[in-house]
Amino acid sequence: NVDVSGSARGLFSSGQMQAAFELIVPLAINFDDNQSLQVFTFASGDEYTTEITPDATANNYSDYIAKNIINNPNVKKWGGTDYTPVLRENLIRLGFIKKSLFGGLKFVKDNGSGFPALIVCYTDGSNSDHAATKKFLKECQDAEVQAYFLFIGIGVDSFRNILDYGDLYS
Repeated sequence: NVDVSGSARGLFSSGQMQAAFELIVPLAINFDDNQSLQVFTFASGDEYTTEITPDATANNYSDYIAKNIINNPNVKKWGGTDYTPVLRENLIRLGFIKKSLFGGLKFVKDNGSGFPALIVCYTDGSNSDHAATKKFLKECQDAEVQAYFLFIGIGVDSFRNILDYGDLYS
């Protein structure tokens, strides 16, 4: 998951977002069953959550950010920062959240793959939906969802809210 909020804009032009992406992708694809990494972008709200195609692979990750995010007209960019919408979409895509016929969501412990998921979020700082994200992560914990969340902070913005999630596991 790549933060495309307004405050992260400079990280794209400086190349820092691509550099951070390049550190994790080679490792992550080696743990994936088809050696690819699904990528979403996020900012504020559902309208900024976009699943990017193609997936990141060993053959395309070196210019992935510019080619598939910055120069992609289908990616809405430069909003605020919310984590919940993109985390929810990740878990739906991975099969850890099932949608009911009436629009409700149900967490499931195991998505049937036999493997846990690692969800990585590249972000430059605190989110606006702190209470909603904390509630969402608590629901994941209570449902024993076999997904793990790794937030990678880039830049010099505040990460106070991210650190506050630690009390979920105390």
